[in-house]
Amino acid sequence: AMPLDDLRGAERTEWRLGYLSSAELDQALSEATVAVFPYRAELDQSGALLRALGAGVPAVVYDVAGLGEPVRTFGAGAVVPAGDVDALTEAVRTLLEDSTALADARAGAERARRELTWDASAAQHLELYRELA
Repeated sequence: AMPLDDLRGAERTEWRLGYLSSAELDQALSEATVAVFPYRAELDQSGALLRALGAGVPAVVYDVAGLGEPVRTFGAGAVVPAGDVDALTEAVRTLLEDSTALADARAGAERARRELTWDASAAQHLELYRELA
């Protein structure tokens, strides 16, 4: 696969590797087109992923534990096999170069933002309790 540095607009790419404070994460998400989460299998969830989706930012994630679930459920980006750097690169490339794919992923991230809230969760639980009663 062609390196991501060769993408159109690569001069505007900022790599943020490692831990970001809450304020740094909010700032990064406000400027982001796509968030990438190449996590290892030891992790089973990501607060940063949910924050990205909550900010309306599409994500590309490795398919480890439950990371792919919200991305798949809402169509909020791409899920690729864990450790497959070529697939990760291609998924990012697709979102950055295909305006329709990016628009669809952004719409999915917006759906996630609306539905992954405490109020939405409470409403779902109340509906379930009503069905069970």
